[in-house]
Amino acid sequence: MSFDRRLGLATLLLLCVFTFFLGLGRQAITDADEAFYAEASREMVESGDWLTPRFNYQNRWEKPVLYYWLTSATYLITGPTEFAARLWAALSGAGLALLAWGIARHLTGRLDVGWLTGAVVATSFGYFSMARSALPDLPLTFFITLGIWAALRAADAGGLHRAWWALAGFAAGAGFLTKGPVALVVPAVVLLPIAWRERRRLQLDVRGIALAVLTAAVVGLPWYVAMWLEHGNAYFQSFFVSDNLERFTTERFNDARGLWFYLPVLLGGLMPWSVYLVAFSGDALARLRRRTLRLSDTDWRLLIWAAMPVLFFTVSIGKQPRYILPVLPPLAVFVARGIVERIGHQRDRLLTAATWITARHSQRSSRRC
Repeated sequence: MSFDRRLGLATLLLLCVFTFFLGLGRQAITDADEAFYAEASREMVESGDWLTPRFNYQNRWEKPVLYYWLTSATYLITGPTEFAARLWAALSGAGLALLAWGIARHLTGRLDVGWLTGAVVATSFGYFSMARSALPDLPLTFFITLGIWAALRAADAGGLHRAWWALAGFAAGAGFLTKGPVALVVPAVVLLPIAWRERRRLQLDVRGIALAVLTAAVVGLPWYVAMWLEHGNAYFQSFFVSDNLERFTTERFNDARGLWFYLPVLLGGLMPWSVYLVAFSGDALARLRRRTLRLSDTDWRLLIWAAMPVLFFTVSIGKQPRYILPVLPPLAVFVARGIVERIGHQRDRLLTAATWITARHSQRSSRRC
């Protein structure tokens, strides 16, 4: 690894320490969702039953077990503290920043774009806030992002590097063990349109795909089988039908929200970098109308990666802001690449205006703190 890459990685890790870990255990757990995971993990250690999550000593079947396992294992070392309850969310935030750094560096071939992409992820409000919550949403986002990227790398490599297929399968299985079917559905709604668009040049590696499926099954299925043997069909009815299908198709868990619900959520989650996204998107649309914009295969992949999960969750009845966390990494690549490409234009008014607005917002936010 070159000195520039080591320096970039070290400074990005230092940034993650400040944004994700500093003061992680200072705030008490008051949010109800946080309390579910923190207390259920404590009861898992207390009871010694590492199969069935419980809250207030009653079965809690709403979510799978991986986040409970990780937190409970941390409790064994540190005791049940706020820091321990949130540690794996913060580690996932740092992991996402490093993963985004690697994705952007590979796609663009530029270290500066890679570093800035990681910095965007590390400082975006959506990831900053979720990394400080004892919730499985950021670990899920990490596994979804890793799975999509590994599958794309595997498809590009053909049958030469099947380790990418194994990694994609591991990510799918771990995500399935973190929050259920959504860990499989979101990568599918991204990868299938990409595969369809690139079908003429894409060479599917059947053995590689089989390896991914096998790895995902080995990682993700044994706990579900054990739960079925322990609790019978009642568990499957409760989790897969009530807590997943009905969450998507009914108002049982979340009130119905409008068609444009995720637009402000997306912009808020990407703050303070949202202004760049708006500015660059407006410029791209203007160039598209003038027919001066040509999208490369990389552009199409990033666009599909960012758009399809938003469209998928938009059609659902029950909407939650954190559902679209997996779309931030491809948007971070788009923003970072746009900034770096325009830095060379000393009089780029679009970049100047976006930077001024972002700086003003950051200044006001720091005053509130």
